[in-house]
Amino acid sequence: MKQKYKITVADIEMNILSDATAEEVEATVNKVDRRIREICLRSPRITKSEAILLCALEFCSERDMAAKERGTADEEFEKLKEENARLADNISKLESKLEAQKEKYEAEIAAQKEKYESAASIQKEKDEERIQIMKEKYEARINSLKAKCDELKKGGAAASRQVRMELDADTVEPEEKKDESDAGSPEKAEATDTGQPADDAKKEPRGKGKSRVGSMFELLTFNDV
Repeated sequence: MKQKYKITVADIEMNILSDATAEEVEATVNKVDRRIREICLRSPRITKSEAILLCALEFCSERDMAAKERGTADEEFEKLKEENARLADNISKLESKLEAQKEKYEAEIAAQKEKYESAASIQKEKDEERIQIMKEKYEARINSLKAKCDELKKGGAAASRQVRMELDADTVEPEEKKDESDAGSPEKAEATDTGQPADDAKKEPRGKGKSRVGSMFELLTFNDV
């Protein structure tokens, strides 16, 4: 709402209407009055009216310049707004591209993980099957050995000799072949020259070459039975 103010500028009184407050009107009046007095002091030959006109021209020039600068600032502001919008659009496109790339990599990782887990599961099943077969095999072997031990305990010396003979059959045969290959050795010739029978010469190496397994079973038989 406009209000009426009585002001004095350059010793000239007047009434004005303004929407500004009394403090704002007073500040503007003091600024104009001070500027007019500065012009009069700087140029003593000009009249007060000319000083008022110069002050008005100066203020109008400053206002036009400020408006021009404001227009330039507004243009720069609009340009910056457009640049920000363009950058925001580019950022949105980059985010969409990164999201698509992320989904692609995650799908590849999931497929690769599933592939490795499937291969590991198959290998695990094979290993478990192999372990089970070996376990059954060794359990059967252990049960067989336990049965033979029980047979030895129940059958006495005759059974122990039978089992020992079965075990010696697998180990003594190579000794016999070795004795046959050593038939022409000096030890064999010496045994022939001394008149010892050939069977005795064969029996002695066989007794000496008794397998360690046979001795262990013999020891187990006669000590435990």
